Amino acid sequence: MQAPDYIFQATADGSISLLEPSLQELYHNRQGAYTEALMNYAAPTLALLALPSVKVSCFRLLDSCFGLGYNSLTCFDSLLSFRKEGSAAGIKGFSIKALDIDYKLCQTSLPLVLRQPCFKQIASLSWLTGQSFQPGITFDHTHDDLHFQSTFSECDLRHYLKNERKDTFDVIYHDPFSPRKVTELWTLEVFAAYKQRLQPAGSILTYSSAPAIRGALRQLGFHVYRTAAVGGKSGGTLACLQDLQDYLPKLANVIMPLSEEEERRLRTTSGLPYRDPELSLTGEEIRIARLKEQGQIKDG
Repeated sequence: MQAPDYIFQATADGSISLLEPSLQELYHNRQGAYTEALMNYAAPTLALLALPSVKVSCFRLLDSCFGLGYNSLTCFDSLLSFRKEGSAAGIKGFSIKALDIDYKLCQTSLPLVLRQPCFKQIASLSWLTGQSFQPGITFDHTHDDLHFQSTFSECDLRHYLKNERKDTFDVIYHDPFSPRKVTELWTLEVFAAYKQRLQPAGSILTYSSAPAIRGALRQLGFHVYRTAAVGGKSGGTLACLQDLQDYLPKLANVIMPLSEEEERRLRTTSGLPYRDPELSLTGEEIRIARLKEQGQIKDG
């Protein structure tokens, strides 16, 4: 997809998204690209960082399938707002590793995304530009005693997970297109590779509420919660290495337990994860194998 073919569209909250022609799917929830990033990614992240059990001074974030950059940018914008209000003063560093297969998309969209009024803090930062995210180049800047760092890796997610093993993160944002469209990026093995890269109190956030995804995370030993609904969706998913049960009353409307119906679905074959043992199968191969495991189709 070449840059002139990019089709930007306004979402319901006024923020722009992009139509992916090959999939005929927007990159974001139609109710709002910014709202989705805030409710499914940024707000839960800041809520976690505020917990007394979490001691993070230099916050490291992996933004997988970076796209237009909303998730990371909304998180950083929210952090700056918190610091202005006197919160999150203990965080002295904010590091983003952006991962995406299409750097041209980032290069084209970031100048448009960054200057939107929905970003109350970063829209006025002259130093934060599209050039802050370039393949193979680490960008550093200190702003109001907060050290900001960003790097961009232009590569396939599965290639990265198989070949880059030294990185560790406090939070991982997982934001590919839906499991039915790019199944190969939603397997148990992808999430297992993420788990190996998380700090002891680390978390994974994704917009997906699919039982197959939550089932995979549960199978890997994560504590699984729901984030706020955006539009007609039921809410995204937060997977934590720490148990948040004691904190849930204070996290209401941001991080919630799964509903009884969601728990019930996880106990059915809907909760069986997608599997890709060598991180090499096609999406169709993965879907067929899962259907066989569910007993919905037979060999031969």
